[in-house]
Amino acid sequence: MNNEEKILEMLTEMRTDIKQISGRLDKLEEDVSELKSDVKVLDERSLKSAVLLEADVTRDLQRLYEGHGAIMEKLDTLADREQVDGHESDISIMKDAIKRLRHRRYRNPGIGKSQSLGILNNKIPPPVLAIPEAAIEGSRLSHVLTALL
Repeated sequence: MNNEEKILEMLTEMRTDIKQISGRLDKLEEDVSELKSDVKVLDERSLKSAVLLEADVTRDLQRLYEGHGAIMEKLDTLADREQVDGHESDISIMKDAIKRLRHRRYRNPGIGKSQSLGILNNKIPPPVLAIPEAAIEGSRLSHVLTALL
């Protein structure tokens, strides 16, 4: 085997190697183009998601903030515990007075509707009820209860 044959054989081997490399390169180029298209799609999706998130999250946070503000305003208008306790004691005293007036009225059927109205208008002397004086004096409704009783 002379030099020319060796060179020819080497060239043939190189040609087959180059064809294999060329095939691999073509495959890599296809893969890269697929990856580029996938990346492009992902970029578009992420951009859409970012825009939606930005708009939705900002809007939702604004709504949450407004709702919180409305709740805080309502909380400011609610009565505190001391006021509620005061109202409860007033209501309890009024309930007792009404029960006793009803009981007195049913026990004494001579008092009719017109006479009951007369009691409220201070035309007829009211019946005496046994409500503790301390309960009346400590109440914000003491002047009303005193007039009724």
